[in-house]
Amino acid sequence: AFVELPPHANGLTTIYDDVAFTYVPRVVLESFTPTSVDWEGGDVVTLRGSFGSHGRVTCAFGTVKPITARVVDVDAVECVTPSRDAGLVDVGIAASGGFYERSSDVIEYVDDSAAPSGIDAAEDDAAPRVVALAPSTAFKNGGSRVLVHGSDLGRFIVLGGVSVPVASFVSSAVVVFEAPYGVSVGPIDVNDAVSGASFAYTA
Repeated sequence: AFVELPPHANGLTTIYDDVAFTYVPRVVLESFTPTSVDWEGGDVVTLRGSFGSHGRVTCAFGTVKPITARVVDVDAVECVTPSRDAGLVDVGIAASGGFYERSSDVIEYVDDSAAPSGIDAAEDDAAPRVVALAPSTAFKNGGSRVLVHGSDLGRFIVLGGVSVPVASFVSSAVVVFEAPYGVSVGPIDVNDAVSGASFAYTA
């Protein structure tokens, strides 16, 4: 059944027939760059528009979501692209757990896997590796800062398949990230299990 809710201020939670509703700000996605990315993922896309209070902004690339965004300024956030098949998909953004606002433009995933002439295709970049996390656990509601030791680390950590931007990049061997909200309590893969360390959410 559909219930018509009266207007309220953002962030206010009201209860109708024992069901809680939280009002969240509407987001507006005006543009994004670049418009072409590699199908293997890992590219940083900058999205511009109006994202309300910036309270937990997430992105969507086609059906792949949620992807944690890094706030750049009051009207811009960054999201790292997930891997998917080459082709065209729309881009979406949401704030505070609200609905995804989809773009009218599309982003193109391009397969550039063929090595250019004269370049050895076997010469791939080293995969990021995590060898230790401190602490190795975080509360499920998120917000804990975690120190990561490893090698070839970048600006994002993949936590349970979700790209999380690092809060502090010290070097390719040391970064700090802020644990996002956990879907469930228990162990979670770090950097898609290319790791010698363990991490888990607790209640």
